[in-house]
Amino acid sequence: MAVYESLKMLFFYITFLWCFCSARDTIRQGDLIRDDRGRQTLVSAGGMFELGFFTPRGSTDGKRYVGIWYHKLSPQTVVWVANRKDPVVNSRSRGIVFGITEDGNLKMFDSTSGTAEPYWSSGLASTLSASNRTVTLLDSGNLVLTGYNDELGKITRLWESFEDPTDTFLPGMKMEYEKFTLTSWKDQADPGLGDFRFKIAEGMNQFVIMNKSLTYWKSGEPDKFFSSNKMPRVIVNVLSNFSNGPKCMNTICADSSKKVIPPLSDYSYTRLVINYTGQVVYKNWDKVLSVWTTGWSEPSDRCSVFNVCGSLGICSNDKKRLACTCLPGLKPSLPDKWNFGDYSDGCTRGTKLCSGENETFLSLKIVNVGNPDSTGLPVNNETECRKECFDNCRCQAYSFQASDQKIWQRGNYSPPTDVCWTWFENLIDLQEGNTIGGGHNLFARVALSDLKGRNPQPSKGELLRARMPLFWIVLATVISIIVLSCATISYAIWRRKMAKRGGKGLIWYILHEKMRPFNRNYCM
Repeated sequence: MAVYESLKMLFFYITFLWCFCSARDTIRQGDLIRDDRGRQTLVSAGGMFELGFFTPRGSTDGKRYVGIWYHKLSPQTVVWVANRKDPVVNSRSRGIVFGITEDGNLKMFDSTSGTAEPYWSSGLASTLSASNRTVTLLDSGNLVLTGYNDELGKITRLWESFEDPTDTFLPGMKMEYEKFTLTSWKDQADPGLGDFRFKIAEGMNQFVIMNKSLTYWKSGEPDKFFSSNKMPRVIVNVLSNFSNGPKCMNTICADSSKKVIPPLSDYSYTRLVINYTGQVVYKNWDKVLSVWTTGWSEPSDRCSVFNVCGSLGICSNDKKRLACTCLPGLKPSLPDKWNFGDYSDGCTRGTKLCSGENETFLSLKIVNVGNPDSTGLPVNNETECRKECFDNCRCQAYSFQASDQKIWQRGNYSPPTDVCWTWFENLIDLQEGNTIGGGHNLFARVALSDLKGRNPQPSKGELLRARMPLFWIVLATVISIIVLSCATISYAIWRRKMAKRGGKGLIWYILHEKMRPFNRNYCM
């Protein structure tokens, strides 16, 4: 009996020790995680994230990767992959380990071969002290390698996965200029480098999705011309790690001088992903339904793709129409490609501007257009704006923005200022709106001979000349209706009188009235 109890206690102790070790969040230099099909992993202290070897769901080749995923969420949701460029073939995975090597780097390598190149490495310089290093998986999902920094003379973070992301942005990361890029998977079951990248545009104040070397999507720039692709404020705040620079509540933040710790309790189960189809998606975990729900995504429709119709082409989300059409008088640059649904080469003009032909402005209701080539020019009215564009042969279009708000300057309110925007290059990224969804008026410059069934914006003289014939036509129509109505009423009254007189005609009635005195004398 005593032997049985001793064995029972020993089994309990071993089980407890195994559970404790398997749930550890830190490994030290010399400790290794082996590919034993999920039995050796790191789990963050609060049980939020897990690190280990895995094969992606849906994979048929069985390739092995080291990655980080949400602990205990089903299905497995991977947020970081170490060796996405160099996966391990299933037949070779038994000797593969992950840990801190003698040179102080975090590596994934083949322990059975001392000369083989690692499948992945943190890539730290060998000049730093390589001893007493540890790596810890935090509840934020960040894998952090710490050690003694010779240059600073203290223990610091030497490397972290938040600065080497894959396709997923987690709260606590910070997207900075030219330093941070999310790269999509190749497909749903292959974590390899895909075609799409999400980042901040170099030298610009907006987010972009790149399809290889081509711009696939752009967010609207804060405080710039109208755009339908402006980022929701909550997402911009998360991407900037809640930095509180001067304009961080309505623009992209690069100022890291001040930082507010994000409320992880509110954002712990949120993530932003660039998927293999080129769509960036902001997701939240629904604890009731146990599913990921989409809070925001772009491109959200066919017209959200950047410049999908090429220059001088207009995109429409009306499913009853073609996705892309050319401005009136313009034709597809490459008709064969256009007919097969490739609109990227755009349209060309039938008549060159400023060629001696009469020109006017075509009125478009649009929800998106590429930024104007000039800063907003103060004007008194729309006529001035139209003249500003018309007098410049390079001007392709204009938009007038009336202002009814006074501006506070130096202790006084200045009068409202109307603004004129002009475009000198071919119009790009045009998306046509509708009367229900609203939009903005854009006036595109075209030759009058090219207009067919559209609504041009005429000059003031043209407008007056057009209204004069319409006035006379309406007046003549009204007079004709009045005369005809009077004649009809008179005829009806006459018919009624004739009926009372026995139906005799008008001539008999006149003669009878004239002969009445004679008839009266005769009767007497």
